[in-house]
Amino acid sequence: MTNKKFVIITLISMFIIFMLLGLFVVLVDPYFHYHKPFKNIVYTLDNERYQNDGIVKHFDYDAIITGTSMTENFRTSELDKLFDVNSIKVSYSGASFREINDNLIAATNNNKNIKLIVRCLDLYRINSDKDELSYDEIDYPTYLYDNNIFNDVEYLLNKDIIFTSIDYINNTINNESSTTFDDYASWYNYPGVVFSKENVDSQYIRSKKEKMQTITDDDYKRIYGNIKQNVTDLADKYPDIDFYLFYPPYSIYYWDNANQEGNLNMILDCIEYATKIMLEHKNIHIYSFLDEYDIINNLDNYKDSRHYSDKINSLMLQKIRNNEDIITKDNFEEKMKALRDYYLNYNYDSLFN
Repeated sequence: MTNKKFVIITLISMFIIFMLLGLFVVLVDPYFHYHKPFKNIVYTLDNERYQNDGIVKHFDYDAIITGTSMTENFRTSELDKLFDVNSIKVSYSGASFREINDNLIAATNNNKNIKLIVRCLDLYRINSDKDELSYDEIDYPTYLYDNNIFNDVEYLLNKDIIFTSIDYINNTINNESSTTFDDYASWYNYPGVVFSKENVDSQYIRSKKEKMQTITDDDYKRIYGNIKQNVTDLADKYPDIDFYLFYPPYSIYYWDNANQEGNLNMILDCIEYATKIMLEHKNIHIYSFLDEYDIINNLDNYKDSRHYSDKINSLMLQKIRNNEDIITKDNFEEKMKALRDYYLNYNYDSLFN
């Protein structure tokens, strides 16, 4: 065999191998880039930033749960039962408002059957730039998000994704079960996760007392841009979708930290201003669990200063369904005054005596 013939045969063989590997990834499609999951293949949901885009584009659903780790312990089965929907959960741990909204834009562009969206609004993200992202774009799988077919080679011939596809086939052969949305991204039953005052105390380091800060005109402009671009614009574009937005119940230690670092009054100002903006949109329903003091003051509900147990997630869904803790134009001022009175006058030192 001549060298030229050997090179040609080698190149053709490599091309065929790459084609077969690419076709295998397309068939299994572990991140749902091309199609929804096949019923006869066992899929594992375990990678939010790789799988959520494909989920919203290709799955069958009419409701969404989304947000940060504050939403990862929600059970879609509970939302389905309460609201008579077929929901998905596409949480993003540590996400900015922009990242969550980008995923919702992809969802609404690809699914015209969406009835409602349940989404948390993390307090520490309200006063953020509208384009802030909480990840390094260099390492982000943007090839899964765009419409450029040429960079799909990063997906089709990705060693990790090929092995993931093989794992799914092995799971299928071994008669394992696909991940449900109840379990997807949930962490409440992870090894080492303990909800108790003792556990929270062991992690909490109290900051030294700083001077109380005040909100500025630049803060107001930043909040407006963030809320408009990443919350209200989408609601205005889809008036038939009900947006159930909620402020999560961080523990009293979160509020102590805000008070110690001088951010407390500013956080309350941010909540008030953001809420004012959102109340002008009829299909946005705002729920505040910031005054659920029985929850907030019971540190046995938490694993750290912010993260609450799955029982709190279940309770919040029930309260949303029953229209409890809702903020309206009629009760807005009263609720904000009560929040200020409570958190600004709380005897935080008594927590540590």
